[in-house]
Amino acid sequence: GHTRTEGDRNANQRLAQQRANAAASFLKQNGIKSSRIQAIASTQPPSNVTGGKAQSVTFTLLEKPY
Repeated sequence: GHTRTEGDRNANQRLAQQRANAAASFLKQNGIKSSRIQAIASTQPPSNVTGGKAQSVTFTLLEKPY
């Protein structure tokens, strides 16, 4: 999950982690094994975002060996 670069960094990090955890929970509830999911939060915007304001949430899906 990503948040804005403006404002309190700790609050943004907590918000980013909550968003990442919510996405992970959704995947688990829809049949993805917990061992294949890792929720990682970042307060840095993706490299394709300018001005620190993302217009969407970015998910990176990686193939993880069983």
